[in-house]
Amino acid sequence: MGAKRKQPSGETAPAVTNDEARASAEGNGKNAQHVAGNGVKEKKERGSNEDLKQIQATFKSSLFRLQVTEMLKEVTVDYSKAAVIGGALQALKIFLDSIPEPGAPLSPNLVSGYAAALGVPAAKLQGLRLMRPARVEVVGSFVGKTVAKPVQNVDVAVEIPKAFFHEKDYLNHRYHAKRALYLAGLAKILEAECKAFESAKVVPFRGDARKPILVLTPGKSETGATTKFVVRIIPTIDQGTFDTVKLAPKRNNLRNAKTESGEPLPTPQYSNSILEDMGLAEQSKLLQSALATCPALGEAIVLLKVWARQRGFHDAPDAVNGFLLSMLAAHLTSAAGGRKIGAHMTTYQIFKVVLNALAHVPMLEKGVFLTDASGHTDVTSAKRAALLAAFDVVIADPSGRVNLAARVTKSAAAELAREATRGLALLVADGDDNEAFDALFMTPVAFAERFDFYVRVTTSSGVSRDEPSTPDVPDALTSSDVSSFRTEEDRIELLVAQGLGERALLVRARRRGLEPSWQLEKGLPAAAEGSVLVGVSLAEPDVAFRLADVGPSADDKEAAKKFRDFWGPKAELRRFRDGLIAETAVWDCPDPTERHLVVERVVRHVLCRHLPTVPGKVDVVAGQLDEVLQENGTDPAGVMPTLLDAFTKLSKRLRGLTDLPLKVVSVQPLSAALCHTAVFPPQPHPLAFDGEKPPPEAAEALRSKKVPACLDPLGVLLTLEGSGRWPDAPAAVRKMKTAFLLQIAKSLRDNHSVHVIAAEDAVDVLTDGFAFRLALFYEKDPTRLRKPGPVPGTSGANLNGNTEPAAVSLESDLLLRSTHANLLQAVQGQHPAFGATVRLAKRWVSNHKFSAALRDEAVELLVASLFVHPGPYVAPRTRVAGLLRFLSCLSSHDWANLPLIVDVNSDLTPADRENIQAAFQRSRKQPATGPALFLATPHDPESATWTNKRPTPGELRRLVAYARSSAALLSQQIADHSDDDRWQSAFRTPLGVYEFLVLLRRDALPHPQRTLFPAEEALGTDHRKTKGEAPSAAWLPRSALNKGHDVARQGLLVGFDPVTLLRQEVEERFGEYVVLSQDKHGADALGATWTAKAKQAALDGIGIGKPVKRRKVQGVEKGGPSPFDEASILQAIKSVGKGLVRDVHLVKATAPKAS
Repeated sequence: MGAKRKQPSGETAPAVTNDEARASAEGNGKNAQHVAGNGVKEKKERGSNEDLKQIQATFKSSLFRLQVTEMLKEVTVDYSKAAVIGGALQALKIFLDSIPEPGAPLSPNLVSGYAAALGVPAAKLQGLRLMRPARVEVVGSFVGKTVAKPVQNVDVAVEIPKAFFHEKDYLNHRYHAKRALYLAGLAKILEAECKAFESAKVVPFRGDARKPILVLTPGKSETGATTKFVVRIIPTIDQGTFDTVKLAPKRNNLRNAKTESGEPLPTPQYSNSILEDMGLAEQSKLLQSALATCPALGEAIVLLKVWARQRGFHDAPDAVNGFLLSMLAAHLTSAAGGRKIGAHMTTYQIFKVVLNALAHVPMLEKGVFLTDASGHTDVTSAKRAALLAAFDVVIADPSGRVNLAARVTKSAAAELAREATRGLALLVADGDDNEAFDALFMTPVAFAERFDFYVRVTTSSGVSRDEPSTPDVPDALTSSDVSSFRTEEDRIELLVAQGLGERALLVRARRRGLEPSWQLEKGLPAAAEGSVLVGVSLAEPDVAFRLADVGPSADDKEAAKKFRDFWGPKAELRRFRDGLIAETAVWDCPDPTERHLVVERVVRHVLCRHLPTVPGKVDVVAGQLDEVLQENGTDPAGVMPTLLDAFTKLSKRLRGLTDLPLKVVSVQPLSAALCHTAVFPPQPHPLAFDGEKPPPEAAEALRSKKVPACLDPLGVLLTLEGSGRWPDAPAAVRKMKTAFLLQIAKSLRDNHSVHVIAAEDAVDVLTDGFAFRLALFYEKDPTRLRKPGPVPGTSGANLNGNTEPAAVSLESDLLLRSTHANLLQAVQGQHPAFGATVRLAKRWVSNHKFSAALRDEAVELLVASLFVHPGPYVAPRTRVAGLLRFLSCLSSHDWANLPLIVDVNSDLTPADRENIQAAFQRSRKQPATGPALFLATPHDPESATWTNKRPTPGELRRLVAYARSSAALLSQQIADHSDDDRWQSAFRTPLGVYEFLVLLRRDALPHPQRTLFPAEEALGTDHRKTKGEAPSAAWLPRSALNKGHDVARQGLLVGFDPVTLLRQEVEERFGEYVVLSQDKHGADALGATWTAKAKQAALDGIGIGKPVKRRKVQGVEKGGPSPFDEASILQAIKSVGKGLVRDVHLVKATAPKAS
């Protein structure tokens, strides 16, 4: 768990930290040098300037300093109040030092299962007695006061006497078996006789099944006080216990570890597991020495631990943990580390230096070799070479024998460097300090959200314990340097990385953990059951989704053979345009909308080819959500090249018109479809082509049984050359624009034979299969800035006017819409996954019936923020990753206390951001009128455009709850993949939350094929077409088509949306009593809830059973105030929606109750 953020209040000065004391001292020192001046005032001004410079030099900003200070208060331990753990440690020390000599006999039965699993005969453990420890010493973070909550461990090194072992016990796990037996003997007497602790359990040390340690939970003190600390007893040995030369990385100390030909294999991991028990105390002293020379190092280590924990490194057995980060920081204080950390540096500076070292020091190639406090090291060139050859990552102690990072894998080190690089970027960026702090320290970076692409392999090692070995993969520790399931994880990770090559920036297998505790007499700790999950961070899309992997030249016989062996039947010899003849693996992808599935095909081929004995299956997270974007089984986004070509062609025609009073100088897209963000881009319609005769493919479509009657328009903005003859009056401007549009329509029809549908404020041009809706922009148009209408469920909601959020002003403000479209195109140009992510996000919002609550433009901005301000992540490069980030953002952002700022082009200055914060604070002082979801951009710093009135606070709470639930579901599916059908459940909304449902006729919807979850399935009803129902509105009648294209074209409905019109009319009439929730992308039901006023009216019995007296809306007679009458409202909704409404279904079959 991450640290909880404590919000600073008012102007109260925070407690002075080490950083502030040092900064103040240094600042005062500098001020003291400037004793000459022009009086007290000049000195004060100079001192203030020096203080400001000092803050800027030692922290990202004063706000960042305050946030770090508050967080450190939360995560550091108050050691002055550690009396309970101090008493427990003292009791433990006294107890261990009083173990009698000779001690009690140790029965091999205490570790019978453990020893047998390691292949150690019971006879090797006979005759041993418990001995008094040679030394008991507290080591680690508790001594250095670098414990970071919530993990509060005290490590106690208990040295086993040398006499407990024989000189050759380092062979064949005999040391490990005796070590476990000694630990089991300690546990037995501690549980029986030491009253300072209430429980004891055996756990693996750093995820190593060979290395059990004992965890003790302190009981209550004599005063009844408790502690959250636990004590970890770590058995150690003296450095002279074994000949360390025999434990060199190249030596074999497991006699069963052999090659197929019988040659002994080196066992560096096994030998290192013994060596690390010899150096634990010395490593702790080295760290304490560094802490003593650099006062701020302790707080910096705490920051590093919090940062690492938020990235999940503490859960990964192969990752760099807090101990290793501490040792790396200590190394940077030494001469060997370049003295990059100095005694006078602040916490922030040290943190930044360590991140820089993690990001840029080539640990993989050169390793890190520590020196002791005096700068001495025993590392020779031979030791250095042996360690680097034996381990993926090397952090060697001063002796040069122990590799502290022996368990760290290459992928873990690469991930650490990547995260450090990202952290540095956040620290040096000129963006929001809140964003940087939250991304570094407050936001957990879950494995399921960290990568773009996931592969899950279910293998035979879902068994609970190591089994006897097989010829292919050694399964038992008796014959292997590492556990079989670790070998399996490494093998799968390597295959995925080798198969993807340059397509992947990082391939990381999540290492499965062990049982948190176990009993030594029963064997080794169980490996976590389940599949191997591999995360992949993809390269740029043009590399990641390429259709061919080009291998070596045909002339390189050896390399070509390796290529063919790896790729198998996929490998083929190809000649390229430049004359190169090379081995190539080609991935056919005839459908451009499936290009994102190329990576899946590569990975699946490689794993199935090289892991043929895997009895499970390979699951790839890539296209599981594609179906929610499909229409009739195909993705309509495949039309985008055709659509954009049609737009380009129309633009050239418009700019080429010569018979207009003013020339068209600019043609810009307004529609989401032209920006790649429409959920369902319109498909070419056979009646929307130029000329009298449609092309052959359109003619063929006209002969089909179903020709769509509805056509979605594509908004286009036209700008004319300047003129001073525009009128000033709003009515005159509207008429002038209408005249221009009509003349443009006539010119297009006369010059290019296109079909045109003219209206007062727009012209629909039917060309190349699409309907382009032309609108004119005039900069000084006085109709642009009208105020938005009221919101359903609020005061005045039943008055005349459109209840669509800000519909009047936004739809008429063409400049605003054009600016927004340009923003979308900019993000799409930089991030190709943006469009697909927006489409999924809009589909999710709509499917949960928030279409009226959250505008499409707001969804687009929310998704854009994930790409331009990815926080602790990098911008997503797949649609699944993008949707999960969107849901996480929606559910985790602190909407009540923080605005969300979207600055695509980095236009905002620090002053602009301060103004946005000020506007946000003003809005929070008036929660009834301010936006609940504050979404600020450079063009809308006060969130007055897309989210000014909606979502309401109640709608936002539901949005957040649904997003949290859906994000949890997707994360679980990525991690477990329990059921393929559950992916779409993230888009299924519960209908039981509504008071009633307005059920719609499927055949009266413009696009019934887009319905994802029919209402009758959820309600358990069956809807069949009944007598008297009108024919389907979605398709043109065959009778009209038979009369010719001109007649049929007259039946086209461009931009027809009857469901939205129904919702708006119902809310205009009954907005004070009912709120309708809509899915505008095809759902066949509207969700309805009664407003608070309706519930109160029902509770008071006002108007129950009386007819509704409505005010006049659009010609309907109405009187005074309208008493609430449920039955009349339901009947009126059915009447208003006659022909569209099938029925009104009462979900809660009682009158609405006040909540």
